Amino acid sequence: PDVAWTDVESEHFINWMETAPVPEFKKLWGTIKQPIKSGEYYVVLERNDFPISSLTGSQGEKYFILQVNSFLGGQHFFLGIWYLAMGGVFLIVAVSYCC
Repeated sequence: PDVAWTDVESEHFINWMETAPVPEFKKLWGTIKQPIKSGEYYVVLERNDFPISSLTGSQGEKYFILQVNSFLGGQHFFLGIWYLAMGGVFLIVAVSYCC
Protein backbone atom coordinates (compact mmCIF):
# COMPACT_ATOMS: atom_id res chain seq x y z
CA PRO A 1 0.00 0.00 0.00
CA ASP A 2 0.96 3.66 -0.42
CA VAL A 3 1.30 4.43 3.30
CA ALA A 4 5.09 4.32 3.55
CA TRP A 5 5.42 8.00 4.49
CA THR A 6 2.33 8.43 6.66
CA ASP A 7 3.71 6.93 9.86
CA VAL A 8 7.27 8.24 10.12
CA GLU A 9 8.55 8.13 13.70
CA SER A 10 12.26 8.88 13.30
CA GLU A 11 12.86 12.38 14.69
CA HIS A 12 16.18 12.55 12.84
CA PHE A 13 14.48 11.86 9.50
CA ILE A 14 11.65 14.31 10.18
CA ASN A 15 14.20 17.04 11.00
CA TRP A 16 16.26 16.24 7.89
CA MET A 17 13.22 16.51 5.61
CA GLU A 18 12.16 19.94 6.89
CA THR A 19 12.95 22.62 4.32
CA ALA A 20 15.67 25.06 5.34
CA PRO A 21 14.82 28.76 4.87
CA VAL A 22 18.31 29.70 3.65
CA PRO A 23 20.91 28.02 1.41
CA GLU A 24 23.47 27.63 4.21
CA PHE A 25 21.91 26.01 7.26
CA LYS A 26 22.46 23.81 10.29
CA LYS A 27 20.14 21.00 11.27
CA LEU A 28 20.01 19.74 14.83
CA TRP A 29 20.59 15.99 14.91
CA GLY A 30 20.50 15.50 18.65
CA THR A 31 21.21 16.98 22.06
CA ILE A 32 23.51 15.99 24.91
CA LYS A 33 21.49 16.34 28.09
CA GLN A 34 24.31 15.79 30.54
CA PRO A 35 27.52 17.73 31.09
CA ILE A 36 30.59 16.45 29.25
CA LYS A 37 34.16 16.90 30.37
CA SER A 38 36.48 19.03 28.31
CA GLY A 39 39.06 17.13 26.37
CA GLU A 40 39.65 15.47 23.05
CA TYR A 41 36.95 13.30 21.56
CA TYR A 42 36.84 11.25 18.39
CA VAL A 43 33.61 10.97 16.43
CA VAL A 44 33.16 8.02 14.10
CA LEU A 45 30.24 8.29 11.70
CA GLU A 46 29.44 4.82 10.43
CA ARG A 47 26.17 5.57 8.65
CA ASN A 48 25.12 7.99 5.98
CA ASP A 49 21.35 7.81 6.30
CA PHE A 50 20.66 11.14 4.63
CA PRO A 51 23.04 11.60 1.69
CA ILE A 52 23.35 14.95 -0.06
CA SER A 53 25.17 13.78 -3.19
CA SER A 54 21.95 12.82 -4.95
CA LEU A 55 20.46 16.32 -4.65
CA THR A 56 20.35 18.21 -7.93
CA GLY A 57 23.22 20.70 -8.18
CA SER A 58 24.28 20.02 -4.61
CA GLN A 59 27.60 21.52 -3.59
CA GLY A 60 26.94 20.86 0.10
CA GLU A 61 29.11 19.34 2.78
CA LYS A 62 28.32 17.85 6.16
CA TYR A 63 29.97 18.90 9.41
CA PHE A 64 29.79 17.76 13.01
CA ILE A 65 29.35 20.77 15.30
CA LEU A 66 29.12 20.89 19.09
CA GLN A 67 27.40 24.07 20.19
CA VAL A 68 26.26 25.48 23.52
CA ASN A 69 22.78 26.99 23.47
CA SER A 70 21.15 29.37 25.90
CA PHE A 71 17.54 30.41 26.40
CA LEU A 72 18.09 33.13 23.75
CA GLY A 73 19.22 30.67 21.11
CA GLY A 74 22.54 29.49 19.81
CA GLN A 75 25.43 31.38 18.35
CA HIS A 76 23.57 34.59 17.48
CA PHE A 77 21.40 36.25 20.11
CA PHE A 78 19.73 38.78 17.79
CA LEU A 79 16.62 36.72 17.12
CA GLY A 80 16.06 35.89 20.80
CA ILE A 81 16.53 39.52 21.83
CA TRP A 82 14.23 40.64 18.99
CA TYR A 83 11.47 38.26 20.14
CA LEU A 84 11.77 39.48 23.74
CA ALA A 85 11.73 43.15 22.67
CA MET A 86 8.72 42.72 20.38
CA GLY A 87 6.90 40.74 23.07
CA GLY A 88 7.47 43.64 25.46
CA VAL A 89 6.19 46.16 22.90
CA PHE A 90 3.06 44.12 22.25
CA LEU A 91 2.48 43.70 25.99
CA ILE A 92 2.67 47.48 26.51
CA VAL A 93 0.30 48.07 23.59
CA ALA A 94 -2.15 45.46 24.88
CA VAL A 95 -2.13 46.92 28.40
CA SER A 96 -2.58 50.45 27.07
CA TYR A 97 -5.68 49.42 25.10
CA CYS A 98 -7.20 47.57 28.06
CA CYS A 99 -6.89 50.42 30.56
